[in-house]
Amino acid sequence: MPYPNPYAASPGTYELLVAQIGFNTILQTLSVEGGRTIPNNVPLTAVSTTSNVGKVRGLVTGMDGAVISGALVRLYNQQGTAVVSEFTTGTDGAFSFSAAPGVYKLSVMKSGYIHDPDEITIKANFELVKDQPIGSKVLMTGTTILTTTQEALSNIQVSLFKRDDTTYNLSSIATFVTTTEGKFLFEQGPGNYEITAGSDDRNVSKYQLATSAVKILATGTISPSSPILKLSPHMVSGQPVQEHATGTVYDSFSKAPLEHVSCSLKGVTSVMTDLRGKFEFQSLLPATYELTFSKEGWATQTVAFRIEKNPETTTASSPTNDTIMTPSSFTVYLQQSPQGNLGAISGRFLDIFEVSTDTMKITGTPNRFVHLYVYRLTSKSITYVSLGATQTVTVSDWEFDSGTSTMPILSTITGSGTVNGIDMNGTFRLEHLQPTTSTMKYLVFVATTATPSESFLTPMKKTNFETASSDVFWWQENPKDPNRSHSWPLVDVTANTTTFLQNFNLPNY
Repeated sequence: MPYPNPYAASPGTYELLVAQIGFNTILQTLSVEGGRTIPNNVPLTAVSTTSNVGKVRGLVTGMDGAVISGALVRLYNQQGTAVVSEFTTGTDGAFSFSAAPGVYKLSVMKSGYIHDPDEITIKANFELVKDQPIGSKVLMTGTTILTTTQEALSNIQVSLFKRDDTTYNLSSIATFVTTTEGKFLFEQGPGNYEITAGSDDRNVSKYQLATSAVKILATGTISPSSPILKLSPHMVSGQPVQEHATGTVYDSFSKAPLEHVSCSLKGVTSVMTDLRGKFEFQSLLPATYELTFSKEGWATQTVAFRIEKNPETTTASSPTNDTIMTPSSFTVYLQQSPQGNLGAISGRFLDIFEVSTDTMKITGTPNRFVHLYVYRLTSKSITYVSLGATQTVTVSDWEFDSGTSTMPILSTITGSGTVNGIDMNGTFRLEHLQPTTSTMKYLVFVATTATPSESFLTPMKKTNFETASSDVFWWQENPKDPNRSHSWPLVDVTANTTTFLQNFNLPNY
């Protein structure tokens, strides 16, 4: 039985909002005529206070954080094959969807922008907040060229991959076949990309794969601005080949070999020098090359060389695969450029050899491993008993900064042989070192092995505190280590200065 209407109203048309917890909400239009209300009953349908749906909402923004209106936001099934729902953002850039629990793909589309579909999981009775930043499309252009002649290569398939910033995995985005000018182009948004050329079936047998990393910033800046992919031809049977080009890079001051020098062969590839300062390029075709040596804190140096058919063994009637390279090998000396208020240590490890019964000779020792460690002045408290009373004192001594770890902060190897009449045996160099202080010094340790032995460190205890309540010691170099050839403890390094060490002379600090 309906309740009597407790409100008096003049004739006319009204809107009545009816709401009750546990029921659906109704907006009902009513008419009052002759003291009667039409209709005079408003039915409410009971609904569950819980729902088996979830919700996702968020904002569509640019990479600068500004909200974007007029963006079409679509909710797809997990496979991305069917649209579940869609929403167009208003001036506030907001969107909202309700859907059954499950995995979905969220996509945003707007002219001039690009967006990678975002996989989301909607849970029952849970609201997921998932903002969707979209980036402005940027035109990325580049060129493919042949390394030996620098000519543009057409009809080369260029593939674009995007790197996931979390997993670092690459996913294929698009492909493009180069134009007659060797050009390729892609339209993408901010992110980290990788471009490869020459991997398609038409070219994989002709060229070695070329790759370039490209980054598009949120501002639309592309680095590098116009990538160049340099393709090297594969070796062909009967084609003259210079098997390798080799050389060594030295420090011009100490004549020690320099490791980790970048050796960049223009248009071909780059390699790094090893512990002995050596580098090698293999399978080079006849051509003129430009080779650049660079290392942070050192002056860059560029040299040219040429590989050509050997005229003495190659004739029109009797072609051969013989080639000659000019120059035949490289010896490069790099000069250090003072940089960043750092210092360096150069030196030479010498040893005494018996030439005859009454004659000794001092000469440099090659191929010894030079390890660098940090010593710090460390203070520790010692509690001991003196005259029946407990005393506590603070004692300072030098200790390895790495604690019980035997791994050096830097390593190299002493030089060997004679180059241009200069004896390289025993020379070494350690560069880009922080200047020392009153509480921080270096230990230079010369060893016979590349990896320090377990006995390299030893705990040194203060002998004048035999009554100490507990052992207090400092980790220091073990002078009896079987792999030890020599060491220089507590070495000082000054900014923009090279400290020189030699085991039969006093250091220059």
